[in-house]
Amino acid sequence: MIQGRSDARSDGSANRGPPPSGNLERLLNSKGHEWLSSELEDQYKGIYNLLSAKVERDSMFARHLGMFYSGFDPYGNLGAGDVRFLGEHVTVLRLERGKHTPYYWNANPDDHKALRTSLDEAFAVLKPEVFYRLDSIESHLVDRNHNPLNRGLSPDQVAVYWQTRLVLSQEEPREEAGRHLIDTFMRRRLIPLGCVQVAIDEEDRICIAREPRYDAYFNRKIASEDWAPTSGVAARVVVQPDFSVIVIGMNPAPAAELAPFCERAATGSGQGALILKITRDSVVKAVSLGLKPAEIVSRLQRHASNEVPANVLREVEEWSNWVRRVSTSTLTVVRCPDQETADRVMSALKRQAERLNNTLIAIDPKKLTATERNRLRGYGIIIEKQTETQERKTKAKKRKW
Repeated sequence: MIQGRSDARSDGSANRGPPPSGNLERLLNSKGHEWLSSELEDQYKGIYNLLSAKVERDSMFARHLGMFYSGFDPYGNLGAGDVRFLGEHVTVLRLERGKHTPYYWNANPDDHKALRTSLDEAFAVLKPEVFYRLDSIESHLVDRNHNPLNRGLSPDQVAVYWQTRLVLSQEEPREEAGRHLIDTFMRRRLIPLGCVQVAIDEEDRICIAREPRYDAYFNRKIASEDWAPTSGVAARVVVQPDFSVIVIGMNPAPAAELAPFCERAATGSGQGALILKITRDSVVKAVSLGLKPAEIVSRLQRHASNEVPANVLREVEEWSNWVRRVSTSTLTVVRCPDQETADRVMSALKRQAERLNNTLIAIDPKKLTATERNRLRGYGIIIEKQTETQERKTKAKKRKW
């Protein structure tokens, strides 16, 4: 959804070699704009669905997998690990009595699903919106009876692979691996995706509290109001008559909903504050990508801490309702030698044809069937395909005109 381009030189030539630091511009493509213009709930669902997608055998060879897994080795051969969901390549396989230890490459979707379920059951001990010390959570969850890597079984009944290395079933190495999984899953997935809230206690120890979006990450339905990010201090949004929008506070929800029809101001943003600018181009782009005019006005009024200035509200409504959608189609042009011939063609084709001028008539090529050709012949009209020589003469005549 993101494309990159380097700045052009002042003489118009493109830069050669890597651009200097800070000169790389990131541009959203059409799919990125559609995602940004969608509701906050749909934005979260889009990301969650991307990360929780079913693991396929060749998923390790998917494009841009390094964006989801920091330890990705493009020249390695780790197999179908659940790295998108977990943030780490961990595989747990159940052992069958009398058979050799299975290879990590043999993991199937049911194995990944079982590990997700085990991890979810381990975190179920956390009460929603209650803060717990992260180190105490890790110590509790890696206990022999709770360690998600054991999948509710005895340690010697499962084979645990950390990437390609087999983790021994002894208590100490299995607990260490479980602690690392929980810490990685928390830092790479749950915290960045808003599934848990983070705080620091009086001794500077990290604490986390379970948020409703944790359930959404594990594909459980939550209420619409639970998708909005929470913050100890509500963000303040000031809409000014010069069409600038100042977002003050650490809650990202207002900026996320206003960004689709605003532009980021070149200067003025700082820590805890963001300055956006409403322009006609930004509003037109938002509407072209599917954002309804009424929704643009609703978001602006819903998040504004002050009354939206009348001139801003009026222009936003006019800009958004000014947009019109037109369609394109391929037509066959029938060139007639005179107006009388064109009249006969229109009489034969009736509503299936469209008059362009006195001698030109357009018709959908799919409708110019044998039946229509026979009807035209009844009016003394023979359809002939223009030869390449005639086409060249016609083009030359147009250029001369």
